[in-house]
Amino acid sequence: MIDHQSAIPLYQQIADTLKGNIHSGVYVEGDKLPSEKQLSEQYDVSRITVRQAMNALLAEEMIYSVQGKGTFVKTVKIQQKIRKITRFSSMLSEKGVSGRTRIYSFDEACDDEKALSLFPAGCVSICLLGYARSSPVAYYSSFVAAEYGRAMRGQAEELEKRGQAFTTLDLWDLAGVSIARVEQSVFACGRTAVTDEVFGRFAPPAYLVLETYYYSGDDRLLEHKKAYYRCDVYSFQLDREI
Repeated sequence: MIDHQSAIPLYQQIADTLKGNIHSGVYVEGDKLPSEKQLSEQYDVSRITVRQAMNALLAEEMIYSVQGKGTFVKTVKIQQKIRKITRFSSMLSEKGVSGRTRIYSFDEACDDEKALSLFPAGCVSICLLGYARSSPVAYYSSFVAAEYGRAMRGQAEELEKRGQAFTTLDLWDLAGVSIARVEQSVFACGRTAVTDEVFGRFAPPAYLVLETYYYSGDDRLLEHKKAYYRCDVYSFQLDREI
């Protein structure tokens, strides 16, 4: 509801209400917002006031308009610099976008042959799904050395309960383990049965994949991770010298 007696302009109250609805998932990317007429009737204001509210959201790149069709929630765009590792929560904060992470799966009885060849002493599988606003944008599939992986579950569950955005990098910090060396490679991949299941209606035709190996100070492999980033959301930026 909006307060017609408030010192805050009516258009700003409407814009803030719609913004809150977008962040909370009442409206997700691609959803059509109510028309100017519907909003003016809902909030008992003029269509000019509604138009001012919409223009404020357009300026923040939260919505876009299609002539003759209406106004829709815009997909978040994230540019990630790959010269330095940036945390998922930091990227969202820089964009002024709310987000969270949920545990997609956790398997202590990992039987993946490639993973076990990397971790002869055993490993656990941790899969996380990162959300921007209320849409999934990144899927993190990790294999972690068993001696650390099992303890990470409780840490991940606590962060998930708080509604925080995180990845395994944050879990390593909480575990008090320092990452001394990182190896990364970037490649593209198309849709798979797994990504279709993970991203559902938000699944794009292709993904940017960042494969990462984290090593300890004594050069022991701590984690092997593949992060699948939606190509309609993410782009990677790298400064190179000639």
